[in-house]
Amino acid sequence: MTLDLELPDWGEDPLNLDEDTSERRSWLLTCGGCDYKSNALAVAHCSTCHETFTRVTGFDLHRAGGACLGSDELAERGMQQRDDGLWFKPLPEDERPPQWRSREP
Repeated sequence: MTLDLELPDWGEDPLNLDEDTSERRSWLLTCGGCDYKSNALAVAHCSTCHETFTRVTGFDLHRAGGACLGSDELAERGMQQRDDGLWFKPLPEDERPPQWRSREP
């Protein structure tokens, strides 16, 4: 059995990696309320408060009682914000892989 499929012409840059074509990139995730765009499936972006979390568990933690927590409340729950703006909850020291553990003499 042969399938005769007509494939689209992707041009010379099929993955849209050329810097000059950034405006035509296909994003897997976008937010209709802000300029958030990502191809990372592991992150979770809140379309209400527009904060982004490194894991779904962080997203769930920020939705206490169906409302978004503010940055002070997230910090009280042990969340930290990276330089790129993503929120995360650090693993306890004993749960981290050896290469991520503190190196104390």
